[in-house]
Amino acid sequence: MPAGAACAAGERECGVSKIKLNLGCGSKLRQGYVNADMVTGEGVSYADLTAPLPWGDGTASEILLEDVVEHLWPDELERLLVECERVLCVGGKLVLVTPDLGAVALAVVQGTVDLETLTHVMFGWYAHKGERERSIHMLHKQAWTRPEFEDLVEAAGFRVELVADTPQILADRVHPSPCLSMGLVATKQI
Repeated sequence: MPAGAACAAGERECGVSKIKLNLGCGSKLRQGYVNADMVTGEGVSYADLTAPLPWGDGTASEILLEDVVEHLWPDELERLLVECERVLCVGGKLVLVTPDLGAVALAVVQGTVDLETLTHVMFGWYAHKGERERSIHMLHKQAWTRPEFEDLVEAAGFRVELVADTPQILADRVHPSPCLSMGLVATKQI
C-alpha cells in the first residue's frame, strides 16, 4: 500500500515510512524527529498541544513528550492523549517524561533536595527563576506518582510497557534533577 493510503478500518500498522514526533520540544531538538512546539524557530514546526494535532490518523510510529504534560491542565492532557492515540499507528510508541511526585516527596522527607531544585521540579523553570513575564504555559499545573500516571495513560487506551527513572527511558537526557522525574513508555493497541 502506498505511503499515506488509508486502510479500510482507518488504522495503519507501523512501518518504516512513519514519522516520529517530538511534541512540546522547546529548544530540545531531536534528530530524526519532527520537532514541534507552540513557539517556532529553526527546525521547529508549530503545534498547539491543546488543539487537535495537525497530523493524520496513524501517521506516527513514536510520539515523545519530554517535560511537557505537567504544563497542561487535566482536561487538556486527556484530550492530548486521545490525539496521540489517533496519530500513532497500531503498535506505535508513546514516550512521556514528567516530574515524579513520589520521588520528590521522598527527597523532601529525606532532606536530599534543595529548595531551588524542588521549586524548579514542582512549579516549572520560570516560576523557579521568578520570570513573571514568561507565559503561564511554562508553569507546572499538575504532578503524579508513578501508579497514578500509569493509570492515566492506560485509561487513554495505551498499554504501559515501562515506568522507570528517566535516564532508563532517555539515556541522552540532560536535566538538573533526573532522579526526580519518571519516564513512561506505552504502545497503542488495536
